[in-house]
Amino acid sequence: MLVLPVHGRDLPDEVADRHDQRRDPRGLVLEPLRALTVSRRSAVKAQHAAWRQIGAILINAPTHIRDHYRDLSDTKVVAALASTRPSQVTDQDDADTLHALRSLARRHRDLTEEITTLKERLGARATAANPALLAIKGVGPVTGAQLLITAGDNPDRLRSSASFAALCGTAPIPVSSGRTDRHRLSRGGDRAANAALYHVVNVRMSSDSRTRAYRDAHLAKGWTKKAIYPVTQTSRRPGDLPSPPSAAPRSRTTATSDPPGKPRT
Repeated sequence: MLVLPVHGRDLPDEVADRHDQRRDPRGLVLEPLRALTVSRRSAVKAQHAAWRQIGAILINAPTHIRDHYRDLSDTKVVAALASTRPSQVTDQDDADTLHALRSLARRHRDLTEEITTLKERLGARATAANPALLAIKGVGPVTGAQLLITAGDNPDRLRSSASFAALCGTAPIPVSSGRTDRHRLSRGGDRAANAALYHVVNVRMSSDSRTRAYRDAHLAKGWTKKAIYPVTQTSRRPGDLPSPPSAAPRSRTTATSDPPGKPRT
């Protein structure tokens, strides 16, 4: 029989500390966010798994079944499979295949609705916790919730913007060699927060005029998109951008607008 501990004294020390956070105002904000984030993440993984399984079954299905869904979009494939009636198919092999496809399609549809509901709840709770963060262009309910969780779990790492950048794995690390002067992002830090910042940059690259102007200015100077992404992600706050590149040459000891990895002349 499974016995669940009720009181903090029945828990291991590290678990008891988490249990006590329920009495801490910070924990009262973070734990529901964490629960919703974990639930949504597992639902997304299950949804992706269901879609991969649908594709694998269709690839190996009889030709007449595969061709029937070949030219449909992903959404229409799921809708069509979810509404199939295997009981009306006379061939038992085809009926069993369609039954499996219908089961997976309905699972995918239900998970889509679940993910939408969880995202809405995440957005409402994250907005209530920090309206200014969600107001930044490119920060959505999922990325905002993850950044709040990372910040709340590491309050001692919020002493400065540089400290938070190191926590998220976006602090530049010099990897210069000889006449080549460049930096790379840290491979450490909270990878979930790092992924959240990457998604923010990705959205701003396509929809924010300031970020696009910054990108275009660097592309004009010979940078590649691969090099621009880390520099933009290194911004201390999601709404900030590094200073625009300058046409005037600078010495090795100062900031430069040369692309990372480009030899100095």
